[in-house]
Amino acid sequence: MPTKRKTLKKIQAEDLKSFVGIGDPQISPDGSKIIFSRSHTNDKNKVCRSLWLTDLKSGESKQFTAGENDRQARWAPDGKSIVFIRNDNDGNSQFFSIKLDGGEARALSNLPEGAIGGFQWSLDGKSIAFRFREKAPDQTKAAKKELEEKGLSTPAMVIDQLWYRLDGDGYFNAQRFQLYLLDAKSGSHKILFDKAADGPGAFSWSPDSKKLVVIANLEKESMLNPYKARLYLVDVKTGKSKILPGQKDCILSNVQWSPDGKSIAFSGRIGKVPPWASQNDQLYVYDIAGSKFQSISSNEDYCIGATVIGDTAEATFGSYFIWSPDSKYIYCNFGWHGDRHISRIAAKGGNFEFLTNRTGVYSLGNISSDGKSFAVTYGDCLNPGDLYQATLKSGKIGLKKLTSFNDELLSTKQLSKPVSTYIKSAEGTRIQLWEMKPIDFKP
Repeated sequence: MPTKRKTLKKIQAEDLKSFVGIGDPQISPDGSKIIFSRSHTNDKNKVCRSLWLTDLKSGESKQFTAGENDRQARWAPDGKSIVFIRNDNDGNSQFFSIKLDGGEARALSNLPEGAIGGFQWSLDGKSIAFRFREKAPDQTKAAKKELEEKGLSTPAMVIDQLWYRLDGDGYFNAQRFQLYLLDAKSGSHKILFDKAADGPGAFSWSPDSKKLVVIANLEKESMLNPYKARLYLVDVKTGKSKILPGQKDCILSNVQWSPDGKSIAFSGRIGKVPPWASQNDQLYVYDIAGSKFQSISSNEDYCIGATVIGDTAEATFGSYFIWSPDSKYIYCNFGWHGDRHISRIAAKGGNFEFLTNRTGVYSLGNISSDGKSFAVTYGDCLNPGDLYQATLKSGKIGLKKLTSFNDELLSTKQLSKPVSTYIKSAEGTRIQLWEMKPIDFKP
């Protein structure tokens, strides 16, 4: 008998609760496993996140942590354990550690109430550098409890800062992230760098685990002078910092120390340019021995800070790039004509070599120690995305699909595929636009 054909339905707003999101894939140092974040919406319309682990030999994916808000998993340098951030219902963060062979996750840190930003392992596996913003004293659980016990109302919020809130982050008023150091064995922590009025930006460990390079703007009104950002070297043992010589006024986005220790890659725009101006973010390499830097991406008209946002994933801004283990290449992940691709460029400069070509959004996680495998997510206009293992061969990335979380739901839906086209403005500028027609559209 012929197979009964499925009746496809138009997608509805309520269907958004059924979609599964994945992100932040991280491949193990030996290239055998990938840890990633899986999210869904529960019955109370709350987004829940847990960590899942994929074995690349068997292709099996399974839930690895049982928390409702676990995120940003990072492999220990020896590949035997994973550290991640767990948020409680009030948004407060702690570091947790879990062995690769399973068992219960244990709390690694004992931080006061507050939020953890990004973090990185030192390569010797002894320390974790992280950004942390302590909650204001009048917003802690103890302060709220005292108000309730005394029958007092919530005090008025006094705002005297130019920057006091952020979408997805809420009101933080005058509180700022600072750079901390966590002992990976004892869980003790201390402030390492707190000289920036609005907190430090991106940072990166030196290969010998003795220093950190940090983006910071030491101006009192840094938001009014964004081009005063500089790169600083921070000594982990003493906490002393010094500016890297030879720098100019610029806006900085990201920074990564090369594996061979000889260079520091950073992204941004040189000069007194406004933060949201139309100039491209470029990729620069700073030669530590010579105290000089050069743009290695100025040959082409690409903005390495360009991104692609959508309704099924959290918005991300700023540039993302990683070094190859041999320090010869830098892999970049940026938007181009509505897609987001993975490319690479020689550390000495030259042209970008695009490693992906399918229409859609590639999100690069990290690279294995041998430089052969990448952790990647990929999605397009008809699928919010899945986990892939990417391998580089003959100048192109080959993708192996590892998850199919949304396939069953999507197989029951009628979807309208957006079509890209180009028009010319009155001045003759070529402009891209997208057209998405309703289902069963009749001209």
